[in-house]
Amino acid sequence: MSEVITSTISATSKFLHQNSEPFNTTYSGNPTLAYSNNLPSATKLYYTTINVTSSSSTIDVTSLTDAYGFPVTFTQVQHLHVVNNDATNSVTVGGGTNALLAALPAIVEGGQAMLTTNLAVSSSSKIITLVASASTVSTSIVIAGD
Repeated sequence: MSEVITSTISATSKFLHQNSEPFNTTYSGNPTLAYSNNLPSATKLYYTTINVTSSSSTIDVTSLTDAYGFPVTFTQVQHLHVVNNDATNSVTVGGGTNALLAALPAIVEGGQAMLTTNLAVSSSSKIITLVASASTVSTSIVIAGD
């Protein structure tokens, strides 16, 4: 199998901030933070949408199957993007047994978390645990690395 992965990770936070000041003046500003990064050494990609329950769901990054049916075994996770597709409930990512990462703050309904870093994978650090606050939460996940 020959696979080529080209990646660009982008995020932009842009706000309009206005405030009435004394003497009938108004402050107005547009704070913006833009981020863009390429992962030139990423050789593996995994993406899925899963239904996460309140009793937890797990992803073992050493035992996955990609969209073409080929096995994917990460030795390093360079990017993790989790989107909570639910309109009511939150989802917590991380923690648990053989955790790849510590539990992140809960991702609120309609929210997302992006983590671009180098997480080393080993037999004791390979599981991404997801727990819904209630019911079943549709969650989309992208993992990139090597």
